[in-house]
Amino acid sequence: MSDQGEGKKEWILNEGQFAAEKGTLWEERGDGAWLLGCGKGNAARAFWNLAENGEIRWEDYRYLSVDVKSLPSWSLVFQFEIWEKGNEGEEPDLTVRMSMIPQEEVRLVLPFEALDAQHIFLGRTPGKLRSFVTGKAVRPERIGRFAIGLREGWEGQQIEIRRFALSWEQPDCPFSGKPLVDLLGQKKEGNWPGKRSSVEDLKKGLQEERQALLEEEGWKERSSYGGYTGLRFSATGYFRLEKTESHWWLVDPEGCAFLTAGMDCVRTDECTPIDGLESCYDWLPEKGGEYDQALRPDPWMRKEAEEYMNFPVANLIHCFGADWRQEWERLTVSRLRSWGFNTIGAFSDEDFIRRSNMPYTRTLMGYPSTRCKIYRDFPDVFSQEYLESAKAYAAQLNEGRNDANMIGYYMRNEPQWAFSHDVCLAEELLGVEEETETGKALLHFLEEKYRGTEALYAAWELEDMEGNFRKRAAGRAAEGRLTEAAREDLKAFSARMIREYVRVPALELKKVDPNHLNLGMRYAFILYPEQTAGCEFMDVFSINCYKIDPTAVLTEVAALVKMPVMIGEFHFGALDRGLDATGIIGVADQESRGKAYRYYLNHALHVPECVGVQYFEYWDQPFLGRPDGENYQIGFLDVCGTPYAEMVRAARLAHAQMYHVAAGLMDYMSPAPEKIISNIAS
Repeated sequence: MSDQGEGKKEWILNEGQFAAEKGTLWEERGDGAWLLGCGKGNAARAFWNLAENGEIRWEDYRYLSVDVKSLPSWSLVFQFEIWEKGNEGEEPDLTVRMSMIPQEEVRLVLPFEALDAQHIFLGRTPGKLRSFVTGKAVRPERIGRFAIGLREGWEGQQIEIRRFALSWEQPDCPFSGKPLVDLLGQKKEGNWPGKRSSVEDLKKGLQEERQALLEEEGWKERSSYGGYTGLRFSATGYFRLEKTESHWWLVDPEGCAFLTAGMDCVRTDECTPIDGLESCYDWLPEKGGEYDQALRPDPWMRKEAEEYMNFPVANLIHCFGADWRQEWERLTVSRLRSWGFNTIGAFSDEDFIRRSNMPYTRTLMGYPSTRCKIYRDFPDVFSQEYLESAKAYAAQLNEGRNDANMIGYYMRNEPQWAFSHDVCLAEELLGVEEETETGKALLHFLEEKYRGTEALYAAWELEDMEGNFRKRAAGRAAEGRLTEAAREDLKAFSARMIREYVRVPALELKKVDPNHLNLGMRYAFILYPEQTAGCEFMDVFSINCYKIDPTAVLTEVAALVKMPVMIGEFHFGALDRGLDATGIIGVADQESRGKAYRYYLNHALHVPECVGVQYFEYWDQPFLGRPDGENYQIGFLDVCGTPYAEMVRAARLAHAQMYHVAAGLMDYMSPAPEKIISNIAS
C-alpha cells in the first residue's frame, strides 16, 4: 500500500488472492499474469477471497482498475460482480460489464460512482468498448462479496490479467495498440468475401451495384407509399389505423393497407473516436483538407472534447468527391426501394428524409425532464416544471405536422429508468432528499386511500406520527422492513407516476400535431405490467425486441396494452465478415443472418396486433466502436458501403410476401435459424 494524500491509499490486489468457481479456469502463467477462462457456452467467475485476505474498506477508494488482454479474436465481455452485505445468493446485486478490443492490452476502470446504478452506460477509455451497468445500487461501505469474471461466450475464451488496483485518484488508461484498421476502415487482418482491396476496387463494386439497381423492375401490388393495393380502406391523406377481423393495419394516405418494413439509422454518421487510438489506424486525413467532412462528430452521441473519424463518409468521398452527399442520397433511396423497405426508421438523417419522398417514422429528441430526478432519467412528473418542459418539447412537431409521408413519431427511445426489473419508482421516490411535487402527490394518494394519516401509519407500521413521513418510510425501505401493504401502495403509485410520465407530453404533442400517430416509447423490454401505464395516450405501442422469434413478446405485450404494437429495433450479426462482435443476437454467418431476418419478419407480422418492424441498422458499426463502444456486425452495408448480398436477397423475399403473410394468405416459414451466444456488454 502507498499513501495518496490525506490518508487515501492505493492498494494493489494480488491475483492469487482470488478463488475461482468450479468450471472456471484460473491459473498463474509464470510471467506475472493470470489466466481467467471458460468453455463454450459457460461463464467464468473468481471471488476475492475475504476469508484469507480480510475485508476491503471500499469506501476508502473511488476506482478499481484491472489490466487485461483478451486472447480470442472477438470482443469478449469482462464482468465486475458485487454482492451487498447479507446477500449470500448466487445472483449479484450489481454487475458492470465491459467489452474491449481483442488481443490488445487494455486497462479497464470501474468508477465507484457507477455503483449507484443511476447510469446504465459508462464512458469509453482507449481500448475499452461498451460498458453496461445492471442491477441495483450498492454503496461502497455495503459491499460484501466481489467477483470478476467473463460472460458466457459462443466459444471457449480466455483473458490475461496482470494488475488490480484500488485507488482514490482516477487511473490513467494508456493504450498503444498495433495498426488494426486499413485505409477504408476495414479490419486489416484476414480476408473474406466482399472485402475491398483498394479504392479502385471500392469504386468498381459501387458502379456494378448501381447498374444492377437501374435494371430492376418495380414492386407489384404496391401503392406509391409501399402499401398493399389488395386491401383498401378510406383515405384521409395521412397514415392512420384500421382493424379488421384478422389483423390491425396501418393505412397509408391513399387508403391502402400498410405494414411498416423500416430501416433504422439511415444516415452517414457512423463515427468512431480516435483519441488515444491513433496508433490503430493506417490512415487518418488532415483537418481542413478534402476529407474534412469525415472528421466531423456524430450529432447523435458526440462529445465535444473528442476527435472522430467517419470511414463511410471518407469512402463516399473516395468514390464521388465533393458531390458525395447527393450521390449517397440517390443511391440509398434506390437501395431501400429495391430491397423492399417502405419506411425510413428511427435515428435517420432528417435532411435525407425530407428529400427521399418515402414514408418515415420520426424520433423526437429532448424528452421532457426536470432538474430533480426520481430515478435515473425519471423526472418530477407532477410538477409544473415537467409540464412546461413538455410544451417546449412538443413544439418540435410544428415542422412536419402536414407531411403526408410521416407515419408518426416516437416519443423517445429506451428510457433508462425502465431497464431495472427490481426497482420500484415510488420506493426510489422515498429516498429523494429534495421535496418534489411527485412526493407530495404520493402523500396525497396515500392519505386519500386510507382516509387520513392514522390508518396509513398503522398499515405501514410506523410507530408514531411524529416527523417526516417520507423520510421515515425511506428508512424502513432501506432496511428492507416495508410492510406488504406499503409495497402494494408503492407499486400502485409507481403506475400512476409512469402514466403521468406519458400523459403530460402525449397530450401536448397531440395539441401541436393531431395528424400523425403517437408511436410510443420504443421500450427496450417490458419487465412488469405497470410499465405499460399511459399506453392509452399512444396510438401504437412500440417495443425493441431482440429475439430470434418475436411472437411471444408481441403476444404478451399486445395482451397487456390491447392496441397495435410496432417493433422499433431488432438485428442479427455474425463474425464471418471482418468485425469482432455479433450484436445482441448472433448467428453463425451471413446466410444465417438473411434466414433470421426473413424468419423474424414473417413471424412478427403473423401476430394480429403487429403493424410492422424496423431493423437496426443500415450500416455496420465501426470496427473500433461508436462513441459508446458498440462495434457490431449488424448492418445491411459494411463500412465500404457494400451490401451483404445474403441479407438483401432474404429481405426482398420477406418484403414481397409480408402482406400475404399478415393477411393469412400464405404460411410463415420454419424452422428457426440457430442462435449463437452474443458477445456484447449488455
